[in-house]
Amino acid sequence: MVKPMLKELYPENTADVDMVIAVIAKFDVYMQVLFGSDSPFFKDAKRDIRYYLSTFIVWCARFLATGTAIMRMSLPMEQFLGQLLENQALRDIISQHFFKKTPSFFAMGYFSLHPDYYYPKGGVGSIPKALVQRLAELGSEVRTKAEVIKVDASLRTITDRKGNEYTYDKLVWCADLKSLYTNISFEGFAVKQTEAILREQKRILSSRGAESVFTLFPAVDLRPEYFSDISEGHFFYTPSRNGLGELHRSELAALLAGPLDHDGVYPWLKSFCRLNTYEISIPVLTDGSAAPSGRLV
Repeated sequence: MVKPMLKELYPENTADVDMVIAVIAKFDVYMQVLFGSDSPFFKDAKRDIRYYLSTFIVWCARFLATGTAIMRMSLPMEQFLGQLLENQALRDIISQHFFKKTPSFFAMGYFSLHPDYYYPKGGVGSIPKALVQRLAELGSEVRTKAEVIKVDASLRTITDRKGNEYTYDKLVWCADLKSLYTNISFEGFAVKQTEAILREQKRILSSRGAESVFTLFPAVDLRPEYFSDISEGHFFYTPSRNGLGELHRSELAALLAGPLDHDGVYPWLKSFCRLNTYEISIPVLTDGSAAPSGRLV
């Protein structure tokens, strides 16, 4: 469906569209190698012995070829498309789906993974609730509102703001890395290990985010059927075929370099909203309980 739409929007670049779709098709194969049913990531070594004696060997060969292709595609998406396509608008309409400098192997593979998105009944908030319930059934304890303020990597302990100390065998850190490297203590390590951790700490703490996500949750007085007739529950929408161009690159840099005022910011923001790509989710199209009767959230 993407191919005919792009050809309709850019009739002068049909050959370029074919090239992009061909690359996406290759990455569809790569994603099947990584995440398909033959991948060992989804196998149980104790139960699937026959798999490891047969299919796994073939998978390894495919994985090596996939890994080689992915390494070649580590350059940023904008740079990759710049080598492939001449039309700036066509490059933008594809690349602006992603954050700046997204690795091209991720971006090209994303088009294969996106159709596999599923939303749980009750919204994504039901996932942690189900996780807590399952952990309780297994005899585990989940503590909320216990902010970790110290991590002792040498002694393998963490301390929360109330002074409670916990030991761990393996630590899975799901918060941001800056909070980890701000609160980490690594006394007791060998000199080389300490130097390596300090280098990583300096790198993490000196870094900054590339972009932000602005999320809007509108309530609309329209029946769900109005949208189900024209769209699916999760899609991308771009109002213009022109693409962002230099608006979020050189023009943004020039805007930030000068004094910021309404006369400069608002016209730029208006143009950005008109040309940007939006990811839209309509939960009620997949879960009827996600909105009151006669409304869409």
